[in-house]
Order: sequence, then C-alpha cells, then structure tokens
Amino acid sequence: MEKNLGVLISVILPVYNCEHYINDSIYSILNQSFKKFELIVIDDCSTDNTVNIINQINDKRIKLVKKSKNTGYTNSLNLGIELAEGKYLARMDGDDICVNNRLEIQFNYLQNNEDVAVCGSWIKFIGTEIIHKYPVNYDEVKVRLLFGSALAHPSVMIRKSFLIDNDLNYNTFYEPAEDYELWTKIIQNGKIVNIPEVLLLYRVLSTSVSNSRTIEQEKNSNQIRLNYARWIFSDFEIDESIHFKFLQPNLIENNFEFENVLMWANNLINVNNKHGYLNNDYFLKYINLRKKQIIKYQLSKSKSIYLFFNQLGEIVNLNNFSVKELMKIFFNLLISRKNNFQ
Repeated sequence: MEKNLGVLISVILPVYNCEHYINDSIYSILNQSFKKFELIVIDDCSTDNTVNIINQINDKRIKLVKKSKNTGYTNSLNLGIELAEGKYLARMDGDDICVNNRLEIQFNYLQNNEDVAVCGSWIKFIGTEIIHKYPVNYDEVKVRLLFGSALAHPSVMIRKSFLIDNDLNYNTFYEPAEDYELWTKIIQNGKIVNIPEVLLLYRVLSTSVSNSRTIEQEKNSNQIRLNYARWIFSDFEIDESIHFKFLQPNLIENNFEFENVLMWANNLINVNNKHGYLNNDYFLKYINLRKKQIIKYQLSKSKSIYLFFNQLGEIVNLNNFSVKELMKIFFNLLISRKNNFQ
C-alpha cells in the first residue's frame, strides 16, 4: 500500500462486536475539524454486524484490517502502531465518541510542546453530566501513577517517534491493564499530561473490560504499581506486602497491619522529603488522601469510637485533620455501623 504523505495522525481503533455504536464512533472521527489523518480499524474477528457496518462507510481515510484469528485487544493495538503512518497516534474505542475538534487540539498541543510524549484529556460519561477530570500537569501525573492509571486510554494522543526511539509498545502480559503499564514506562523518559478539556465522550457498558475482567485487571495493576514504585523510590526498598495494603485498604486484616500501613505511608513521605523523587505538594496530596481512605475503612470495622481514636492518635498526628474531617469520619462510622458499637 502506497504511503499517504498527507497523514499526520493515525487513529487506532480496535473493534470487536461493536455493531450498536461503531457507526457513531467512526463518524465522530471522520467529522473532525482536523483532516490530515488515517483511521486504522482493526477487527478482532467480530461475530456480529460490525464489519458490514464499517464497509458501508465510504471514506478513503478508513483502513480496515480484518485479523484472521482473534488474538486480543493488546495485539490489535500493537498491530495498529506497526501500520500507522502518522507522526502522532490517537487512540479510540468503538463505543466512544470524540468531540469534533479533539484531534486538532491534541495535534496543536504536541506540536507546541515537543517534550511531551503523550497527552490525554478529560472525559464525560455518555448519558450523564459526569466529567472525570484527570490530573493535568506532568508532576501530578507522575505521582498519580503510583496509585493507578492517570489517563483515559481512548482519549490519548502519542508521539510515535517516542515509542520507536524507546522501543516501547503495549505489553500483552499486562492485559487488561496494558495501557497503565505503558504509561509507567513512557514517563520514565518522557512527559505525560492531560488537556483540561472534555475531548471524549466515554461509554460504560456491562461488557467493558473494567467490568468483565476486574479481578485480572486489578492483579496486573498491582504488579504495575509495585514495579513503578520500585522505579520511583530507586534507593529505597519497597515492602511488597505492606505497599499492597497501603494501596488497597480492604486488604488490611487487623490493627497491627493498620498501624504498619500508616507508618509505611509516613516512611514514604520521609523518603521523598529526603531524595525529592516526586513533587512534594502533589505527593502529600495523594498520600494524605490515601491515609484518610485507610482510616475511614478501618474505622468502619471498629467496634469502639473511643478505642479507635485513641489508637489513631498514637499513630498519626490528629492535628493534621481538620475538625470537619474528623467529624466526617465520626459520622461515617455512625452510618456504616448503624450505631452497633460498644
């Protein structure tokens, strides 16, 4: 196939059984204000009417690739990267919708910020007024990745040359958290940001990966979090067991572990203060948020308000909590335990 020199952006759209939404999704790309793009649609052996619907759309910018066998979402993404002719790679899913100037906004941003490897955006959930505002600047994204993905995958645009220069692509081993793993690799040598605008309308379905493969996704995400923490805190030994409980308060089994987890959080703060691995303001923001989540969870299991706050006061400085926050913790306990405490 002859290379199209007019292509600046390659939109990568993997599909599998998307017949109900694929038409709207594709047209939200074709109707973009930015015109110099190709749309690479990779079908993973759909068994519904998806391919027929795509074939009925007459637009030479569409390149439909029909895989001979079903090899999975991550494989489709890497195939799209391999086939892409554009300077930038834009991601898209078959059930989402782009606002009509999405490509233009992200293209201009990357053109004007050559140190940025990836830019995502805020998203709005289809059928609601809910907007998910991802962290905007690089320093906050770098901190947020310690706890989970900091981007909406189908909203991103990636500088293709950065992937090539750093020998990066999606790792099938970490599917269905392959995007999170890629961000933690990219940010080790490049910048990731989010544009503070809604550029994607996001659809949540019962068949979405986040719903259908939750356990597998969380298991892989935990390993990614651990690997990333070990990279961030390069001169500090990460205790795997405690760190997982710090990330997932529901894993804390007793008061001893509760104390150790809060002490672990304080250790991370001290280490970062000493070595400056991360922006301290953002790091404290997320660490303190997680500490409050840990305390709230432990409080919901406590049988005695007095004993809990007595124990808590021995572990953390209660002066770090406002009266409003302490009252909120108190009333959450009353509600969660329905007054069944001693």
